[in-house]
Amino acid sequence: MHKILFDGSRQAGKVFGITAVLITLAMAFAFLVGQQLLRMGANDPQVEIIEGISEALGLGQDPEAFSSLNPTDMAKSLSPFVIIYDSQGKAVSGTGQLDGQLPAPESAVFDIVKAKGQHRLTWEPKKGVKSAAIIKQYKAGELSGFVLVGKSLREVESRTMTLLKFSGIAWAISLVVSMLAVNLLFARKEEHDHSHDEHHHEHHSHS
Repeated sequence: MHKILFDGSRQAGKVFGITAVLITLAMAFAFLVGQQLLRMGANDPQVEIIEGISEALGLGQDPEAFSSLNPTDMAKSLSPFVIIYDSQGKAVSGTGQLDGQLPAPESAVFDIVKAKGQHRLTWEPKKGVKSAAIIKQYKAGELSGFVLVGKSLREVESRTMTLLKFSGIAWAISLVVSMLAVNLLFARKEEHDHSHDEHHHEHHSHS
């Protein structure tokens, strides 16, 4: 009898272990999908803005004209910002400022843009200051340069943490429910087997 109970508990443990792994993988996948959707959605306003600006620059708009627009503090503001760079990657004008300066990505980023025409990235010019940025190359005759349009990822990161919290809660609840279900299933199975053994024993006794 004790061996039967031990075997039942061992089987229940195996079933729960497999179930726990499947639940963990499913929850991790769901979180990663949600995280990617949030991150991709962070590019939505920049896509439209950068198309309009690069088109205007290609038609002869003065790159330095953006200096007259109100600056955006990249460390505090959630508003989109624009920075124009020359062909060498040096900031010419723009609204995006950090510590009173127009920051610039590493030169390797501009090399990628030259090869592809456009590049999307998570830009962190300063620790703790992250932006969803799009950089596109523009050409106006012999003049060329780059347009960067970005927007703070602070709100997206906040939503990602909320998603992580709820995913963790759902994962824990799912594990508890599956553990109770497995234990209940095997408890009933053991009860049925025990009842069957007693009935079989009584049948042999009467015989």
